[in-house]
Amino acid sequence: IYETTTEMINLKMPLNKGKIKFLWHLKLAAKVRNLKKKYKITHTISFMAEADLANILSKKSDKTVVSVRNKWSTYTPKGLRHYKNRWVFHKADKIVSLSQMVGYDLIKFYGVDRENIVTIYNPCYKENIKQNILNGVISEEERKVFEKYKGKIVITAGRLEPQKGQWHLIRAFSEVVKKYSDAKLIILGRGNEKDYLKELIK
Repeated sequence: IYETTTEMINLKMPLNKGKIKFLWHLKLAAKVRNLKKKYKITHTISFMAEADLANILSKKSDKTVVSVRNKWSTYTPKGLRHYKNRWVFHKADKIVSLSQMVGYDLIKFYGVDRENIVTIYNPCYKENIKQNILNGVISEEERKVFEKYKGKIVITAGRLEPQKGQWHLIRAFSEVVKKYSDAKLIILGRGNEKDYLKELIK
């Protein structure tokens, strides 16, 4: 759970959705609708597929915003989930896409109106990172790497899973080092692709 100063409300939904999953979603939506009514909520924003569905199913007079963090056409190119996502995207008052590529995917594969999409990239708090480095968060060995290759380091952070596509970056970086032999690529993360990526780097 991320640090927050806002009130956290546990909806106490069971992790097991049961045999008829749609009933679980309807129950979740009913709880969210009650909260919207209780707190007189005028605008709601949701993150990830289940929360997006609950947000739209519980819609009353509130303005609904869904945040799309993935290129959904890759995971749900057809079938029930594809049409469920399409319905959610068309019912939302606004969609926040993580990147322009995600926005393009929404337009091309789900027929979303470009005017309904706003792209907001994940923030990167560079000053906080610099301060943490100065405060000794990283090891002496790591500090030496950053000092030695300053200005020639590319960092990526994310789960080591196929979805994140680190292999694209590794292949592209193999071209970069042909021109800048002392350039360094640092990959931060854990996941199932670790061994594959290490072999690809070799």
